[in-house]
Amino acid sequence: MNASSPNFAFLAKHDPLLVRFAAQAERYVFDDPNTALIKLGQFGELLAQRAAASAGVFVADEEKAADVLVSLQDRGVLTREAAQLFHGLRKARNQAVHVHVGSQADVLHQLRMARSLAIRFHRSV
Repeated sequence: MNASSPNFAFLAKHDPLLVRFAAQAERYVFDDPNTALIKLGQFGELLAQRAAASAGVFVADEEKAADVLVSLQDRGVLTREAAQLFHGLRKARNQAVHVHVGSQADVLHQLRMARSLAIRFHRSV
């Protein structure tokens, strides 16, 4: 699937899958906010993995997203604020998956947080 996003296209050089997840979230905001939150969670997980790789931090495939974020913060790769944004994406995704909740407002907020993280990542790599 070829996906494009004017808000996240700059990430294509890092990993096209990041752009795909973000574009899917943007597409589902109004029709299916629950799915959009799931896609944003996938985006956050992949972005954290890419941040770990660029910083030379080993992350096992089976490692939980929360543990990856703690490792990145402990090693100084993530600021406290960035870690909170990542955790926000993760928690919103978990709510969407397990409790089946999520509104358009939730998605729009999380999209802004995801873009902020994407910009930070792009500038630091």
